Amino acid sequence: MNTLPDQSPRGLLVRPVIWAALGLVILFIAAVVVMSRFKFEPPDGSKAGLDDFGTVPNVVLTERSGQSLALDDLHGSAWIADFIFTYCTGPCPLMTARMAELQKEFHDIEGLKFVSFSVDPDRDTPERLREYATIYNADSQRWLFLVAPKDTMDDLASARFHMAASGDLLLHSTLFALVDQKGHIRNYYHIDDPQMKAKMRADVLALLGRGPSS
Repeated sequence: MNTLPDQSPRGLLVRPVIWAALGLVILFIAAVVVMSRFKFEPPDGSKAGLDDFGTVPNVVLTERSGQSLALDDLHGSAWIADFIFTYCTGPCPLMTARMAELQKEFHDIEGLKFVSFSVDPDRDTPERLREYATIYNADSQRWLFLVAPKDTMDDLASARFHMAASGDLLLHSTLFALVDQKGHIRNYYHIDDPQMKAKMRADVLALLGRGPSS
């Protein structure tokens, strides 16, 4: 026995609501697909030569020493950056260990600095950052640990460096970024790339005028 469609006032009201809900779901899925296609995807350092991925803004942060530092103060030096937080139980310890290796292996390159940005300003106080830096033998003259209010750090990581990072969500990039002497982001390198150090050294030397130009 066939059942007739519900023609009651209630049934007539339910159907448009269902169709509207389905329409919203379809629109949401379409938006996700479109956004994923246009989302900025930093390269992993495999691209030959240097590019320009935008300029680092002149924001003022606090270094582990407790002193304020504006990113424009780094002009004149090339620098390698990453985003971490000291209480991270994910990839941060490995990121910082890799940065320590870079500090050691690139000790012969004058004009190169290393910068670790903390995305957890509530817990990563200058004192905490000093303790963390000591564990990895970070040279205070070459390797900076910087932190700023959360809004500043979120904008710097996501909008400027295109590297998602959040201390609250334990979400952050495992890329290193290379910044030139004028504050332009020139390349990215993935921590798992076995050729990372070789590529990074070549790019740094090129920026400093000591290697093949790109």
